[in-house]
Amino acid sequence: MQTSGEIYWISSRWNPVKTLPCVLVNLEVLLLQNNHIEHFDHSTMQNLTKLRHLDLTHNFLTQFSTQVFPKSLTYLSLNSNEIKLLNYDGLYFPPLLTLNLERNDLPSIDASALILAMPKLKMVRFAGNPIDPSEFRLAVQQFRKHNVSVNGEADEVACLYKEEVVEGVCVKLAPQRKVIREILLSLVVVLVAIAMVVTVWWVFVTINKKC
Repeated sequence: MQTSGEIYWISSRWNPVKTLPCVLVNLEVLLLQNNHIEHFDHSTMQNLTKLRHLDLTHNFLTQFSTQVFPKSLTYLSLNSNEIKLLNYDGLYFPPLLTLNLERNDLPSIDASALILAMPKLKMVRFAGNPIDPSEFRLAVQQFRKHNVSVNGEADEVACLYKEEVVEGVCVKLAPQRKVIREILLSLVVVLVAIAMVVTVWWVFVTINKKC
C-alpha cells in the first residue's frame, strides 16, 4: 500500500497486517479480512472521511467505537474478532446501513441503543455470540420492529458446534448453558440405555414364559 490521494479502494487480505500504517484521504473501500489486526490508534482513520466500506472479518480486534472508525461508514464487518463489549456511550454512525458483529464474544446486545446510534441501519448480523436466548429474542424483535433485517434462516446444520438456533439465528451457548446441555444429553443417553436394557429384559422374560 502506498499513500496517494487518488486511491479509492484497497484490498489486503490474508496478510500478516497488524496495523494500518498509511492514511489515504480519498479511500472509500478498505478490505482487511484475515489479518492479524489487534487494534487501531484513534488517529489511524481520522482523515478517512470518505471511507464507506470497511471489512475487518477474521482479525483480533477487541473494541468497537466511534473514536476508532470513521462516521462516514455505510458498511462495517467485524465478523470473527474478539469483541467482548460494546461501548454505547457516544456511539454514533448516522449513515451506517450494514453492521456485522457475528462470531465475537458479546454476552449481550442493546438493540435500542444500536438503532439510536445507527438511524439508517437496514441489516445487522450478530449470530455466534454467547447471548442469552431470551435476551437474543428480545433484540431480534426490536430490530425487526424497526425494519432492520436479522438473518433468520439458519438451522441446526448451519450452526457450529455448541451453538443453538434462536429465532432462526445460530447463538453460541454460554458456558453455564453448555454445562446444562451436556448434562441433559448425558441423562438422555443414560435413559435410552436403561430403556434398551429394560426392553431386552422384558423380551427375554416373555420368551421364557412362552417356553
